[in-house]
Amino acid sequence: MNLTVLLADFAQGGDGAKVNALGLGWSRIGTPLGLHSVLLVIDLEPAELGTPHHIALELVDVTGRTVIDPAGQRIEASAEVLVHLDEGATVPGVQMITVNLTQGLPLDPGVYAWEAHSPSAPGAVWRRPFEVFAAA
Repeated sequence: MNLTVLLADFAQGGDGAKVNALGLGWSRIGTPLGLHSVLLVIDLEPAELGTPHHIALELVDVTGRTVIDPAGQRIEASAEVLVHLDEGATVPGVQMITVNLTQGLPLDPGVYAWEAHSPSAPGAVWRRPFEVFAAA
């Protein structure tokens, strides 16, 4: 399994491997955060197809601690991914997950990262760092 984490202004996906994204690839954002999306691109090898894979996503600060929102909740999401290889297909499975976040999260200026983990890949951490700057 390989996983790529990307950031976008907005993304919309459905079943399968297609996602529509606007403003894909940013790494700097003002605070409070605007509407944004986290995209997970999951590549599975043929032997990993047909088996459910749990994916956990969390927002961490520069020290690796999970970020807590103003209500005291961890900023995290999780999903189960099950990809089947269509009969006759020869390309490994790809699945995309979009996580859309509402605007208004008041992060202090600094470096943060979205981190993804899966028990299917013990010890692997896929991350996308980004910088939050003070609004002018």
